[in-house]
Amino acid sequence: MRYLLVLILVVVTGCAPRAGMVFAPSPTGTSHEILVATSRVPIADSPDFGRGRALSLSFVNYTVSVPTAHEPGQVEWPDKTPDPATEFVMTAYHRYPEARAFSSAVAKKARALPIRQREAVIFVHGYNNNLAESVYRFTQMKHDFDFRSVPILYSWPSAASGSDYIYDRDSILFARTGLETLIDQISGTSVNRIVLIGHSMGAQLVMEALRQRAIRKGALWAKLDMVSLISPDVDIDLFRAQAKDIGQLPKPFVVFTSEGDRALRFSQWLSGGDGKLGTINNLDSLSELDVTVIDTTAIKGVGIDRHLTAVTSPWMISVLKGLRSQQGFNLDRPSLAALLPVRIVADGRAIGVVLGP
Repeated sequence: MRYLLVLILVVVTGCAPRAGMVFAPSPTGTSHEILVATSRVPIADSPDFGRGRALSLSFVNYTVSVPTAHEPGQVEWPDKTPDPATEFVMTAYHRYPEARAFSSAVAKKARALPIRQREAVIFVHGYNNNLAESVYRFTQMKHDFDFRSVPILYSWPSAASGSDYIYDRDSILFARTGLETLIDQISGTSVNRIVLIGHSMGAQLVMEALRQRAIRKGALWAKLDMVSLISPDVDIDLFRAQAKDIGQLPKPFVVFTSEGDRALRFSQWLSGGDGKLGTINNLDSLSELDVTVIDTTAIKGVGIDRHLTAVTSPWMISVLKGLRSQQGFNLDRPSLAALLPVRIVADGRAIGVVLGP
């Protein structure tokens, strides 16, 4: 019973602390513009969006200030009266009237980059996130990893409530067409590459969008250069079935896992099945797939549930920044071996990378 209560506490706290859209003038930190496409319903007379499901996408640009006192891996969550010197704050926003205006903004940002860096990074957040939380988290990722690319958040209609896990699971299926539509849009701009990142339940949304696209068109987007699933809340059997329908997976296809992920352990208990992809501890079930599994079990991240270690651990941030190059994410064996200590294992076509500090 004690163990069950701990697990319930983990899922109630969810993927991030509660935070809202807090605006403050004259920031003293570093400003980042985050482009957002969302299938949430807009809140009237507000820059925010709610939990309702919208059949058409909305597009926004939020400017977020990262405080000078920022620690890598952390989101210094703002309260109702924030201090911009010590907390994340929003300083401005702009809502685009239509998809064409949003695509033009993406293209303009891409053209401002060197040709080799004309890349769009699309981030899909996880379960129990409101829009503000996902914007702050993606800003932390952009800042800490020093993304020199066009940052785009896809915010699906999570209920942002620890007790609404089933609502969020249904929202994943609802939102897959919106994500497919967004990637279509971005593919039609002047970006040269698209990187797609899904966290937690957002990883299932990524897989559903890829599967739907492959079934509809017979192939994925030519500009889709890399897919990364962080702590994926995806049943292993479901993942294998999705990958089979997709066919040729994008390369590289990277999965970050941790056997100590308490949030995914609760999700597994809640939904049954043979296990979650994000807690996989061997490559047997993935041996026929071209995937790279990065095991972060030994790494200490921020937060008791160990559900976002890949982007909250300062050590992991430094390692992943070392793997990143102007041509994308470098996962060849010499590059991995240079970031010792690391143990590389293989099973069929799958490669496992076990990290240790």
